[in-house]
Amino acid sequence: MTTTGDELAGTYGARVRGKDTERFLATVLEHSRDITVVLDGDGLIQWASRGTRSVLGYEPHEVLGVNAFDLLHPDDHDTVADQMALARAGTIDEARLHLRVRHADGRWFHVDALATSMLDDPDVGGIVVTLRNITAQVEAR
Repeated sequence: MTTTGDELAGTYGARVRGKDTERFLATVLEHSRDITVVLDGDGLIQWASRGTRSVLGYEPHEVLGVNAFDLLHPDDHDTVADQMALARAGTIDEARLHLRVRHADGRWFHVDALATSMLDDPDVGGIVVTLRNITAQVEAR
């Protein structure tokens, strides 16, 4: 017997509904190896997941209020600025980028970034960015 995606979602949803959803999601995000950050429309970091510590060497609270451009490789600034302008204008909802970000010790890491504009969502009011460290894959090429 095969299970459809709708059936799986229904089963999963029923299990989640029985829990404190906010705590559940916070726990899942905090244990991800990826980094999730929420940026305001100007690029200031409003929230950062615990992955910030394990991947980039910064405590989440250390990057709050920091302009994300300060952590980006200078050669990636224009690309990110262009994408943020499109998000602010409502022209795009999502962008996937290959970027370089600076580790706390000064090293540069390659990341795959997925940015989703949720600027119009009153519960978020920002751009949600998920970063996955792909340095090993890039260096293996």
